[in-house]
Amino acid sequence: MGLLIVIVILVFAIPNIIDFISKQNEEEKEREKRRIEQEKIKNDYDALVKKYKESELTHRILKHICDGDYKKNLPEEIIVSHSSVRSDLNGCPHSFDFKQNRITGLHRDQNCHWSVSATEAMAEAINLLMGGKYRVYVKDGVAHMELEPIYDF
Repeated sequence: MGLLIVIVILVFAIPNIIDFISKQNEEEKEREKRRIEQEKIKNDYDALVKKYKESELTHRILKHICDGDYKKNLPEEIIVSHSSVRSDLNGCPHSFDFKQNRITGLHRDQNCHWSVSATEAMAEAINLLMGGKYRVYVKDGVAHMELEPIYDF
């Protein structure tokens, strides 16, 4: 009788145990897939930031929107969109329009992941070149950079 009870328990328990182990394996595979995807996104973003930071065109844009010397003349605000880079420097607006300068706009690189933002990567590259003195946030595909305050009230 005891052996029969053990067999009945095993018959009903084994499928549940197998289902549980299968679900655990599937969840682990999903987590690993998401981790790999996030790593690819980060690598694509870092590669795009590096590309923009090392580009001579980025330096040309900075010289234009910073009145010549982007090491000394820090705009209060910089806005990076797919078609231009604009700044406010001492209350005066400056703009570098890509079409006007016969340059393709900022679009996602074909090798990059779909969620990598070219405007955010360009803003990060500009921020790095300017000493990391800006707060960067993205709204509706446009990267906004605000000069960090240095004084408190």
